[in-house]
Amino acid sequence: SPHPQPVSKEGERPTLQLLTYLEANGKTVMFMKAVEGEWRRLANLLGLGESVDAINETAFGKSDKACHQVMVMWLRGAYRAPVTWATLLKVLGEMERPVLKSDLQAALGLPHTLDTTAMQLDSPVEKRTPC
Repeated sequence: SPHPQPVSKEGERPTLQLLTYLEANGKTVMFMKAVEGEWRRLANLLGLGESVDAINETAFGKSDKACHQVMVMWLRGAYRAPVTWATLLKVLGEMERPVLKSDLQAALGLPHTLDTTAMQLDSPVEKRTPC
């Protein structure tokens, strides 16, 4: 059987496919399925807060569709949060999802001691307006 490739490093860009289903290093992580119930919080933490109402409308109130849309928008890279696994790990820390966070770290082959709480995301409330 082919050797599993190291999936990704912290600074690499996730893909929609891996956010749907990631199996590596003895862990299976279905990120979107795991966070879809909190998609609004996820959107806010990723800097998409202003789009929440529009996303909800387009998704007809279905959280799985809304979460998918949030991820698609974030992956386009037009928002404040950098499109990296590190950002998602930070977000999981903020969302208080330690098990999902540690599973994702394991699947990515990252050291679990990585303390992403030290790298807090900017509060989504304060928008930085360029002078």
